[in-house]
Amino acid sequence: MLPVPCGVAYGALSRRRSLDPMLVVLPMSDLGPCSARADEPGVVFLPTPPVLDGTIPLEQQVVAAAIAGGIDEPTELADFAIEVLDAEPLLSREPWPFSRGEQQIGGLLIALGQPFRELVLVDPTAGLDARRRASLVGFLSDLAAEGARITVVSDDPAFN
Repeated sequence: MLPVPCGVAYGALSRRRSLDPMLVVLPMSDLGPCSARADEPGVVFLPTPPVLDGTIPLEQQVVAAAIAGGIDEPTELADFAIEVLDAEPLLSREPWPFSRGEQQIGGLLIALGQPFRELVLVDPTAGLDARRRASLVGFLSDLAAEGARITVVSDDPAFN
């Protein structure tokens, strides 16, 4: 049995939704215990809205996060996410004029560019259009099916 995600009490697990045993979806009411894990080793935590530096091009932020995570360049997951989320046009831009959905994509690319033991995403579909929302849910489901441990804290019905 997998450990209880984000320290959520066992009684709360009846509210847990899951598409895959490695992809756990918790309601937004469980955000507190998940936020407390943000600094744990191996946990990559993406809040909403994501924290981006508005003056540095997104591609440089993705690379910097990978280096901070102990690798020389972003993981292949980031490259795949760029393709899946149609994010190539965002890479050379500075995030300060990004829409809410573009901010979310930027944060996802930064998170996925780092090595992780567990990925904790808070409302990862916020601001995304229907096409990108469906692409992201499918992408996360595929990652989980391949063994990546992902915890999503969201009330978005796309994760049902």
